[in-house]
Amino acid sequence: MLFRTLLISLAAVAMPSALCAHEEPDFETSTASALSVGQEYVDAYVDRDWDRLEPLLADDASFQDTTAQYVFGGIRHEGKADVIGFFRKSYSGISRMELDLDREFASSDNAIFEGTLSWDVDMGGGRIVSTEMPFVVVLTVHDGKVVTHRDYADYRPFLEANAASMREARKAAGQD
Repeated sequence: MLFRTLLISLAAVAMPSALCAHEEPDFETSTASALSVGQEYVDAYVDRDWDRLEPLLADDASFQDTTAQYVFGGIRHEGKADVIGFFRKSYSGISRMELDLDREFASSDNAIFEGTLSWDVDMGGGRIVSTEMPFVVVLTVHDGKVVTHRDYADYRPFLEANAASMREARKAAGQD
């Protein structure tokens, strides 16, 4: 009887900690997962390979670039279908995207990628704007899927290149 009571007591103490360890990954595990999934996701994002990116998104994923609010709108996109639909439509005018990373790291469930984004975008009428600008991607990863994607960029170089391109187009059309 004493042995049985002792065994039940030990099981009661050990079981919650074992369950918690199983439910909550440790720092190293979550950090490694965030970096691995994050690298694969960012590669697909920069390549604009939406078919490769889609399975990496959680069903309840969200995307937002608040730094683009006055340039392209800072609307938040919620849910895998909305995010992928936004990427497919809004990024269709981008003919080139390259991210030269200065730094990438992960900590817990977060992966951060910082560097210079070089990209070409068709602004309509055959006017292509090429830009290089500081760019940061912050991802949160849970259970091997990206749940939040936040972009932060300095859009001043893009706005300057766009204005110069507009001046050139007006000049070529004899309007300047």
